[in-house]
Amino acid sequence: MADQNNDQKEKQGGSKMLLLALVLTNILSLGGLGYLIVTNGGAAATADTEVAPLVEEELEAPVVGPTVALGTYNITLADPSQNRYLKAILKARVSDGDVLEEIEQRDPEIRDRIIDYLSSLSVKETQGARAKSSIRENLKKRINNILRTGEVNGIFLTEFVTQ
Repeated sequence: MADQNNDQKEKQGGSKMLLLALVLTNILSLGGLGYLIVTNGGAAATADTEVAPLVEEELEAPVVGPTVALGTYNITLADPSQNRYLKAILKARVSDGDVLEEIEQRDPEIRDRIIDYLSSLSVKETQGARAKSSIRENLKKRINNILRTGEVNGIFLTEFVTQ
């Protein structure tokens, strides 16, 4: 009976030592992690050196040109399994004011190119940020192939809904 009590006390003493060792290990680990975070991992970089290049890049923004509405488009998408639709309202940023007059004169041709391209897309090709970026670039190229006096610098999808 006395041997069993001694064995239980030894097991409890061992459990307490193990618990104490785990607690100390965690405290030392957290202390080390806190030190690395506070000292930035030993790097000597300051906030000024990291922020300065970002501010300079933002100051070098391109000159903004005039914007023109390209219209509203209700398109049946090229999805063979079911009828899916796209409603898009487009605007374009152009290089200068001379292009505005040309876009007005060539409106039927520009709208025809936009409709041809948008109606060739499937629903999957219209979803997500990459898809929309690709649509913008393709529309810009197609319109610039028509223009002679200037160019489209950017396309804006001011409304873009698939159903």
